[in-house]
Amino acid sequence: MQNKTAASQEQLIAVLQRLEGLGLGRMAAKDLELSLSQLGLLFAVQRHPGIRVNELAQLLHLSAPTVSVGLRKLEGEGWLLRQADPQDKRSLRLHLTEKARAFAKRAQQFQRKQIGVLLSGLEAEEQAQLVHLLNKAITSLENRADQTKES
Repeated sequence: MQNKTAASQEQLIAVLQRLEGLGLGRMAAKDLELSLSQLGLLFAVQRHPGIRVNELAQLLHLSAPTVSVGLRKLEGEGWLLRQADPQDKRSLRLHLTEKARAFAKRAQQFQRKQIGVLLSGLEAEEQAQLVHLLNKAITSLENRADQTKES
């Protein structure tokens, strides 16, 4: 059983490395001189406009200082705006600039095209199973991260 698990782990690592090599996000980030983590921050703010830094850190399972470092560079380069919360002037909310919104739209179109190619070799049932299994695996990682924070 342990050998099967180790073999599965190695196979998964190889598959993920192959996917990473295809660069679903890397090409777009490279052209803009953004790191993949900064690209992730942009996409998270796009999905949650008006999010606070601490909320973004929780969402991404990162520390607030780590997120703040990435946000400062994005803000300095005109990708992000911090705006005062109308209900709590001490709190800042994050929003994408027009430049970032336009880029995010193009990047998502590129990603959708790449994912479409990725899924085109799978039947509808296999696609659903892939999504289900990836969600299940990610939930396990998120739960583990939450447990680590609590201890």
